[in-house]
Amino acid sequence: MRLEMKKLALRTQILLIVVFLQIYFIALGSVFWFQMNSQMHGANIIFFVLLSIGIALSILVAFFLARFVIEPVHRLERFASGWELGKPWTLQPTAASPEVHSLVSCIRDMAQRLNNQYRQVSELEHIKSQLVAMISHEFNNSLTVVLGILSLLQESEEKMTERKTHYYDTLKSNLRSLSIISTNLLNMGRLESGNFAVNPRRIEMRNILQDSLQRLEILYKRKNLQVFLELPEKPIPVKGDPEALTLVVTNLLSNAIKYTPEGGRITVGIVREHGYSDRLQVYIEDTGIGIPAEDLSRIFSGYYRTDSSKKTAKGFGVGLVLAKLIVEAHHGTLQVESEPGRGARFFFALPVWHDPVQLRT
Repeated sequence: MRLEMKKLALRTQILLIVVFLQIYFIALGSVFWFQMNSQMHGANIIFFVLLSIGIALSILVAFFLARFVIEPVHRLERFASGWELGKPWTLQPTAASPEVHSLVSCIRDMAQRLNNQYRQVSELEHIKSQLVAMISHEFNNSLTVVLGILSLLQESEEKMTERKTHYYDTLKSNLRSLSIISTNLLNMGRLESGNFAVNPRRIEMRNILQDSLQRLEILYKRKNLQVFLELPEKPIPVKGDPEALTLVVTNLLSNAIKYTPEGGRITVGIVREHGYSDRLQVYIEDTGIGIPAEDLSRIFSGYYRTDSSKKTAKGFGVGLVLAKLIVEAHHGTLQVESEPGRGARFFFALPVWHDPVQLRT
């Protein structure tokens, strides 16, 4: 295709040079003949004949360039700018030079190859998403059963020693961590396959924060973390999907627990977003290892983990991208402020719920 492009460009340049040379010789002839004796009537007739022929040839060359080269290339450019992967290449110029026809044919073949590769990748992605979702679902169910049996065993203990309590707490915390990972993989597979949808309604974010803290209590207590919950005096309802937002809070809080050293501090809270009275900001901040500036834009890309996070805790790097997609489905943006060694602050905003106006009859 590059060869065809070069041939087309070379032919266009040659035609343009011919036009410019014709105009140049016409102008040169004009100057020469006007300098000759004006009484030479025959010479003047020859001059006007040559001038007319030159102008006619220039018009023909310009018409050829516009009709068979420039206009087909413009049509090709317009069609290519709107073409997308997965769509067939249907452009077939009717009036064009052989080089343009050959160029379009090469591009059509390339588009067909790209579509074939795109179709194969899409099929593999679909199979992967289904497989991950199926395995995660079964794994999560098994973890729920194991965690329930473990709780029953702990309750049936007649004499609970400090050592036994430590063992039970260790098992529960690890099962809870595995449950979060499998839930993330399950919902990530649903998102990729288009089977995950949010259903916004009137909710209280304080309830979601309190439930998430209670659910992960065993994880932050095991590391002796100080956890604070900052809430406004009066409940403020927001518009959101409680199940989806629980996933967001659980992931952000789980990350804060994983990457905050023992004895550190985590603060979870709600506040009116600055400058927006109709939006409520939810934030989770910690005193953990922090995130380097060069990694701030990449942590939301999916399956990406910083070097420091790999050394600190295990994971797959899907929690943040899952949280980001859910927040975006609520017409918000998940943001982060962080510096290495100084912790991180993740936050997002949700619209405040307004009850529909009751019309009097």
